Formats: sequence, structure tokens, C-alpha cells
Amino acid sequence: MGLLTSLVMVDHTAIPRRLISGRRRCRNENKGVLAVESEQIRSWLELMRLPYNYDPDGNRYSIIYDVEGHRLPVIIEPTKPEWIKIRVRLGEINKIPEANKLGFLREMLYGNFVLDDVTFSMDKDGVMYSENDIPRSSNLENFHSELTAVVLGALTFVREIAPKFDMSPEDLIGES
Repeated sequence: MGLLTSLVMVDHTAIPRRLISGRRRCRNENKGVLAVESEQIRSWLELMRLPYNYDPDGNRYSIIYDVEGHRLPVIIEPTKPEWIKIRVRLGEINKIPEANKLGFLREMLYGNFVLDDVTFSMDKDGVMYSENDIPRSSNLENFHSELTAVVLGALTFVREIAPKFDMSPEDLIGES
């Protein structure tokens, strides 16, 4: 599994070793159209032998990674027909001192440019993420690459970006 395995091994993750079955379909009929994408995610995670949790109400999968001592859930979920989002929450923009915001965001945008396949983003509520979107028609290799990039983004954020502004991950990372 390449880089993803090395990130997990280097960071000595405390991921539970049991595989939790995610074979249930969405209970909400309005989300039924996303069931195919959900089954595709489950299949990839099982092929990669990654332990995961499945939330049938939210129709999402989560994998816990230890990134420099911080347990970060990587969320994988179908977001609309034919698309899957992989993301990890990095923190909230409002926790960054005003004097550092521009430089902090500039550093994240620069990371988007220099780090292959890493995407830093922010939602309308100011929550920052390392994330990627992939079409359901992707294959296992592409899924693995995108998942690895999301974890690499979180690792870069914790090791390099936050410390440049004298901020610890504890200042930023909160509950998902």
C-alpha cells in the first residue's frame, strides 16, 4: 500500500485491528441513489484491509489515523450520485489569530500547489479540511492515491503549516 502504509507505520497508529462490517445499505430511501457509491467504498476499504466504521444514518465510513499523536477520523462518503468525498477535519479558521490568517491561508494554498494530489479546503462555516473528491468510476488504485493524499495533507498541516505560525494542532483540531 505504499505511502499510506508508511504514514500509518511511521506514526504508530492505534487503529483497532478488527474489521467492522459495513454491508448495510442506507435506511433513508432518499439516499438510496447513493447506495451504489456506498457499496463501492466498502469494497475498496475491505480490499485494502483497512479497519473502518460505518454510520448507516449518515451513509459514511470513517478510518481513524494517528497523526503526530492526534487521532483524526478520515471520513469517506458519497456526496452526490457518482461522486465520493474523502476528508479529514483540520480545524476552524476562527481559531487562527487575525494577524496570522492571511499567511496561514497562503501556506495552505501553496500546499495545494506543491503537494501532489493534496487539496486543502474550507466549508461555508470556516472548517478547514484536507480532502479529495473522486468519481465512483474510479478504481482501487485511484481511491488509494486520493486517500493517501488526504492523510498526507493532514500530516503536512500538523507537522509544517500550523507550527510556522506558532500554533499547535491542539489550537486548531477539534471535534468532527
